[in-house]
Amino acid sequence: MIKKLFLCSFIFLLLISCGYQQIYSSSKKINFMIYDFKVNGETTTKNFFKENLEKYSNDKQELKYFLDIKSSYDKIELTKNAAGKVIDYKLILKVNIKIKSNQMNKQFNMTEDFVIKNDTDDFEENRYEETIKLELASKILNKLILQISNL
Repeated sequence: MIKKLFLCSFIFLLLISCGYQQIYSSSKKINFMIYDFKVNGETTTKNFFKENLEKYSNDKQELKYFLDIKSSYDKIELTKNAAGKVIDYKLILKVNIKIKSNQMNKQFNMTEDFVIKNDTDDFEENRYEETIKLELASKILNKLILQISNL
C-alpha cells in the first residue's frame, strides 16, 4: 500500500515538473491588431474567417494591419473504380492573403488539402465535407496568425 502511494506520488511529481507548455496558449501576448479586414470567397470559409478574426481587433496594440483575404475551394475527383464511380475526392482550400500596414505590404498564398472517400449517403458526405472545410480554414488561420506575429 505504501509502495503504491509512493509510486503514484512520484509519477505525479514527475508529470508536474516535466515543463509542458501549450504552443498556442491564450496567455501569450499578441503584439498586433487587425483593424480591418475584407474576406471574399467560399461562404463557409468566409464566415469562419470573419468570426475568428474579430478577436484580434484590440485597439490597444501599436502594430495595426489590414487584411484582404480571398479564398477558393475545389473538390476534385481523385480516383474512380472500373465502373467510373468516384471513390476518392481531394478537397483543396486556397487562400490569398494581402497584409497591409503603414510600413509594408505583403502577400501570402496558403493552400491546404485533404482526401476523403466517397460516401453513399450524400447528406453525411456533405456534413463531413463542411467539417473538413472548417478544419482546413482553421489550419490556414493558425498559419496566418503565426505569420503576422513574426512580421
